[in-house]
Amino acid sequence: MAGQEITGRLHMVAHNAQSYTLYLTLSAKMWGPGAEQGGVLQTSTGKMELKEPYYRMSQPQVQTQAFAATQDQQSQQLMQPQDMNLQSLDVEAAEILRQELENADVQIQ
Repeated sequence: MAGQEITGRLHMVAHNAQSYTLYLTLSAKMWGPGAEQGGVLQTSTGKMELKEPYYRMSQPQVQTQAFAATQDQQSQQLMQPQDMNLQSLDVEAAEILRQELENADVQIQ
């Protein structure tokens, strides 16, 4: 719901083979009447192994030098760290995240 608070914890474990295991926990806080009393409506946890092919990013072979420069700039932009504010996700973002977690074999409690 719009205005619903989602909080979470992301724990990344690095492996020697240039891969990570992600442990993700998200909690949706109660919203609406009675919300001032606190209480968590739903908590979801998941474990994702980034070494799996599903999470790999592949790029097509570059044909021209100008095209290669453009692709290199775009990939650098994609690879820059992004700040995630899980406390201000809107309903649409929360739904997308929920679907991604379900696709990654996440246990929803």
